[in-house]
Amino acid sequence: MIVEQFKLSETSKKINPGDLVCIDSNSKVNKVSNETDTYKVIGVCTEVKDDNVLVEINGLATVNTSDELLEPGDLVVSEVDGTVKCLTGLDDYIDVIGIVISKPEKGKVIIKLK
Repeated sequence: MIVEQFKLSETSKKINPGDLVCIDSNSKVNKVSNETDTYKVIGVCTEVKDDNVLVEINGLATVNTSDELLEPGDLVVSEVDGTVKCLTGLDDYIDVIGIVISKPEKGKVIIKLK
């Protein structure tokens, strides 16, 4: 696991542990909140302290999801709400975030970040 600290962007929506985050033009992080952000994901928020965000950028991470059908081995991509979902044939142009390690429980799933 590699965790790095970043400054929170002033324009970011509220970030919670398990949310996917992306980098902005000022090298600050935002919660993924639109389609463009899904191409700029740098990792998963593990903790927020004031205007600092700890971001897991490699290794196993617990990520928020609403896709309860995920199975170990599934490839996952970012949703526009900062969660992950299973890669489908319709997602050809979306960046793969990682691979599912365990089935989802209570809105969270463990993935191996790519």
